[in-house]
Amino acid sequence: MKKISLITLLLFFAGMTNAQPLTGSFTDCNNQTEDIQATLGTGYSGIKDQEIKNDIEWNIQAGRLSVENKSGEVIQLRILDLKGSLLNEFQVNSGTNSINLGDLKNSIYLIQFQSEKGVYAEKVLVQ
Repeated sequence: MKKISLITLLLFFAGMTNAQPLTGSFTDCNNQTEDIQATLGTGYSGIKDQEIKNDIEWNIQAGRLSVENKSGEVIQLRILDLKGSLLNEFQVNSGTNSINLGDLKNSIYLIQFQSEKGVYAEKVLVQ
């Protein structure tokens, strides 16, 4: 079986690809290998994750990320590069929030929203 890269596992947990079966083996830092089988999602992995998706409206314009949080609770927002490294983390309060993305180079990033209702992630292009 082929080995699965860290980015593949990240995409699995973030649910970023079209549904397709995935099998392979994973070797951890202690050289312990396990066979795995999974199905990749399409943007959310279940009803709870769909709930958080419905609570958020966002867009990027002129180097700013605008987030409308309709949940009534604080949501964690994480910006990650495609390697899975955390670049920045914010608390998104209820209502409209504006976040400056001026530090980010033109590239594709993952934005991840997390609350008690679940986790929702999207790929975004910053230009």
